[in-house]
Amino acid sequence: MPMNVIESNVNWQVGHLIDWNIKHTVYHCGQIGILSRIVEKRFDFGLRLAR
Repeated sequence: MPMNVIESNVNWQVGHLIDWNIKHTVYHCGQIGILSRIVEKRFDFGLRLAR
């Protein structure tokens, strides 16, 4: 294979990995944010337990 094809493929793979890593991290940060909001700052929907 010519060097520029290999270099292009490597650059694409690195770009793809960085893109995936950023999206994956943001996804998990979102999950952590949702969980912390549920645990620490519960929202009152006005629902009352039946007695």
